[in-house]
Amino acid sequence: MPSCSPLRYAHSEGLTSLCYDDKGKYILTCGSDGDVRIWEGAEDDDAISHRTGDKAFSVAFKNNKFYVATDTNTVQAFTFPDGSTDGIVARFTAPVNHISVNRKGTTLVAGSR
Repeated sequence: MPSCSPLRYAHSEGLTSLCYDDKGKYILTCGSDGDVRIWEGAEDDDAISHRTGDKAFSVAFKNNKFYVATDTNTVQAFTFPDGSTDGIVARFTAPVNHISVNRKGTTLVAGSR
């Protein structure tokens, strides 16, 4: 049976989403505080933080970019790990609940309310 590590604070109370980078070295989290944090493994105490909006609902990673669904009803791309804005990928009429990118990084799918 796998052991569990102690819980750690990542974002303020509310929805949190997470994913790994392509190699599984970094954990990316986003939350209702609007930040995306990049953790170098579960034991990292000093995550890199990027402001993406007032709220962030979902995060996905592929090919040195991370994609974030924000409160502006958009999915935005950012470069990894510096967090520079790389443009809006899609717009919706309601907040996006989930995003995923295929294995090759050629297709992004998103689900909205």
